[in-house]
Amino acid sequence: MILEVPKTGTQALRGMLGRHAAVGFGGAPRHIGAGAYAGRHAEALAAEIGRVPETVAVVRAPIERLASWHRFLQRDRVAGTARSTIGISFDDFVQASLSRTPPLHADVGRQDRQVGWNGTEAAVDHLFDYDRLDLLVDFLAQRITLSRGLTERNASPRVLTGPLSPETEADLRKRNAAEFAMYAAVAAKGHLRRT
Repeated sequence: MILEVPKTGTQALRGMLGRHAAVGFGGAPRHIGAGAYAGRHAEALAAEIGRVPETVAVVRAPIERLASWHRFLQRDRVAGTARSTIGISFDDFVQASLSRTPPLHADVGRQDRQVGWNGTEAAVDHLFDYDRLDLLVDFLAQRITLSRGLTERNASPRVLTGPLSPETEADLRKRNAAEFAMYAAVAAKGHLRRT
């Protein structure tokens, strides 16, 4: 069971999996968190397939993920909507994401919360680093026959509006320390297994 963390290559992963990919088991939303999956869907899925499935997620360097969100929300498709970041600097976007009630364009969530990170491990069996997707491809190839490779899909535009100021980055690292710690643990190995 792959728990899709937004902006971590999940569309490309689904494309690679082809017929092996089914979205939203039992009415689960596409980007369901580990806690909601375990509480509402894991038992039914295990009963349907006759075993407890391993859970997998991909996580990305937090600043890179936010930059990808910022660029993604500059697409023409969302121009003129409350989701658009057109005309909003990256620094302002990150500051907005840190507010108690982020505006719609900056309400992008945190990876540590989605994967149920408790400070030492996640509520997901396997966490993979976005920068080492080769490890995930190898992991999947040991379990299923992959008919195609991993190709980029749903990519964010390449343009970023301005740099992240040192003050905003420091605030982000302080307030989202658990997300940065989780990513550092995963990045150190490329593939972090739950014990």
